[in-house]
Amino acid sequence: MELNNIATEVLDDINATFQSSNYSKPFVLWGFDTVPQAFAKSYYATQHYCELDQQVREALSLARMVQDPLSETLNLWSDRLKDNQILNFSYHTMQHTINKGTAKETLVTLLSDHLLREWIT
Repeated sequence: MELNNIATEVLDDINATFQSSNYSKPFVLWGFDTVPQAFAKSYYATQHYCELDQQVREALSLARMVQDPLSETLNLWSDRLKDNQILNFSYHTMQHTINKGTAKETLVTLLSDHLLREWIT
């Protein structure tokens, strides 16, 4: 119960501070960091953002993920099976039983259909 009171006091202080100034309220965004972590370790990121630390590359990807999740996820796509980070995500418990080439072809079909539907509407 004491923790709840402390949280309420902190929230009241934040609200009082931001009501009397021109600052915008901070917000917290919860989500999975799978895509930003994969992007930070990807061949593309290590080549184009080699001067940045891995955590900064993750933050960059996370910021882009907030703006456009599909686009940022598709940044992990590569025609080379070895470099295709999307195929390494876990979609199903039996995923390991199929060939990566088959998984790639299926994902190409699904993603193409989805993108076409998005662009048409």
